[in-house]
Amino acid sequence: DKDGKYDFRDVDSDGDGILDINEDNLDLGNLPDCDHDGIENRIDPDPCEVFTTQGISPNGDGKNDIFYVNAYGVDLTDFRIFNRFGQVIFESANPAFGWDGTYKGQTQEMDAYAYVLSATFVDGSSQSKSGNVTLIR
Repeated sequence: DKDGKYDFRDVDSDGDGILDINEDNLDLGNLPDCDHDGIENRIDPDPCEVFTTQGISPNGDGKNDIFYVNAYGVDLTDFRIFNRFGQVIFESANPAFGWDGTYKGQTQEMDAYAYVLSATFVDGSSQSKSGNVTLIR
């Protein structure tokens, strides 16, 4: 943001040439100090909490088109999304792969979808989380 105050908006955490403030799929755990303990994430052994958005709008504009699990120092062991009938419509154990609002190549209806995830942090602790993501068209 070049306001003279060094903050996350002036940083390119992943070194891809795009400032974090302009990054479309910014891994929030990649911010300089996500747990605010004064130690940069790259050298901090403490994990940060798993983060997910509350909604996606896969309309091709490059903003919130994919539902990702975001975290730093995490091994995602299970990530599943369910439709209202309890059918698994997305499954992955790789945080680089997110849900694009489709199932078997078919566009899904605008609705709220349930998710569950399990993750293990670098310190050996684990976290399970569940919630809803709203698909907006």
